[in-house]
Amino acid sequence: MSKADNPPQSTSKSATSQIYEGLSGVGKVAVSIELICAAVIAVILIITGIYFLSTNEENKFIRVKGAVTESTCNQITSYDTGKPVINYNCNIVVSYTIEQKIYYKSLVVLDPTYTKNAPIDLMVDKNNYENVQLASINKINTALILFIIAPVIFGLAYLHYWLTYKYQPIAALHGIGTGVRLLSH
Repeated sequence: MSKADNPPQSTSKSATSQIYEGLSGVGKVAVSIELICAAVIAVILIITGIYFLSTNEENKFIRVKGAVTESTCNQITSYDTGKPVINYNCNIVVSYTIEQKIYYKSLVVLDPTYTKNAPIDLMVDKNNYENVQLASINKINTALILFIIAPVIFGLAYLHYWLTYKYQPIAALHGIGTGVRLLSH
């Protein structure tokens, strides 16, 4: 048998195969970085939730419904990069009832939607009914939501990571996407 009958076998990979493997490598690196970022975000959400729980003072306050009895707002216009920015400074008087006694309190708010006779949610100090503030977010519910969102974010990122490392076509597609994003900036 002559050498002409047997064509030489290529021991090197084809250019397409090299590009495919290169894109897969880029995709795996990118998804690893994304997993680290997701872990950092999840940790930040959990720390924020713990902060909300540790600073929760709702047990010191009573949530009550009140009403706006007076409202006067001043419009303040400022300019940011040549465009007008409109803010409001509103003085409102609210009334609320605790233990069949009506209380009145003057508050300053930045929202012009508090008009006369409008209902308003308030938080009143249990030990001093004269100490009142606008009701804030419920920190316990917010913390629970953050505790749910954090593992979901990390879980989805880990699933993406696992799929990328298990299936080379997904890694290559991720590498293409990363390359396109880098080139478009």
